[in-house]
Amino acid sequence: MDYIFTSFATTAPNEAAAFCVRYFGGGTLDASEYLTHQDSNATVAAVRWTYDTANGDSAFHDVYFIDDPTKKVGPSMDIESYEAYLHDLHRFDIQETWDWYQDWHLCFTVDNVDDVVYRLIQDEVPFVSRSQFSIYVEVPFGITFQILGSTMNYAWSEDFNFCRTTNGKGIETGPRQSMQITELPKTPPQLPPAGMKPSHHSFFSSDAMTAFNFTLAHTSAVAYDMSGIFQDTHRYGDGTCARLEWLQFNTSSTPFQVHFVEQFHKHQGPRTVVSTEHALERLHGDLTTEDQFTDFRVGFAVPGADGLAALKAELEGAGAPVLELNERSFLYETPGGIIFEAFFVE
Repeated sequence: MDYIFTSFATTAPNEAAAFCVRYFGGGTLDASEYLTHQDSNATVAAVRWTYDTANGDSAFHDVYFIDDPTKKVGPSMDIESYEAYLHDLHRFDIQETWDWYQDWHLCFTVDNVDDVVYRLIQDEVPFVSRSQFSIYVEVPFGITFQILGSTMNYAWSEDFNFCRTTNGKGIETGPRQSMQITELPKTPPQLPPAGMKPSHHSFFSSDAMTAFNFTLAHTSAVAYDMSGIFQDTHRYGDGTCARLEWLQFNTSSTPFQVHFVEQFHKHQGPRTVVSTEHALERLHGDLTTEDQFTDFRVGFAVPGADGLAALKAELEGAGAPVLELNERSFLYETPGGIIFEAFFVE
């Protein structure tokens, strides 16, 4: 299975796509180029990035933003109210806080994080930083993207601190400390950033091990050895102050990971992660039809019609519901209400 795209439900798809082009580069797609939402009457905007693989070939990955108010919602779960909740909850302007919902994010790798940081600082777009060279920023609205690289000099950072209890407020007295630590050069860097590739998709999970085991059983991913990062960048994520479970897809283009993050000390607001997961699972039900939240999904290409049929049979044999979108794709659900799309391209 090769990672190809991520889809986000939003009331502002065009604004979200424009944000991506402005700060991450990439090019917008025509509807004829879509790999998902092809037959939708909804408002869809999509951005594609191309990159060189280790073999010297060219590959691409897409992000789709979709607004489809015709799809069903739950009694307390619609996209407009959900994204408003996340937008209010996320505090990218406060470095010393973090909320558990920010752990549902898409991550890109770049050679130099400054290539993205430059325009964010220039336009006064708030972001938080973690690890040595990594930032998180809000895409309109309530959507979290991470940019991860091997160097960053325009902004400062700090380690992940899974043991720090957050309240969404941070330091309440005095001015906020600027993330910028040096003067920006006059010439902005080119976009898209050099080396920009998909890195991972992270999900909040109240039961990271169960989600991990399901994904391990029903995808081509393998368990990622966490021993090194638990001693370095992600200390105390071994079940001490959080539980992190990672898997890796060793694809033909570039390795891609899926992360499940079970936080013990992070702010959630009045709508807890557990209640959101339960609401998603009730809304998805037996996956007999799409709903607004199935538009949050990650798309993996499988090898041809036979590969798709084999995966479908395996899932159905395990009692996992499958929703066929057309003869070339279907949806299935990971514990916690997470949706994967499996498809093939002829």
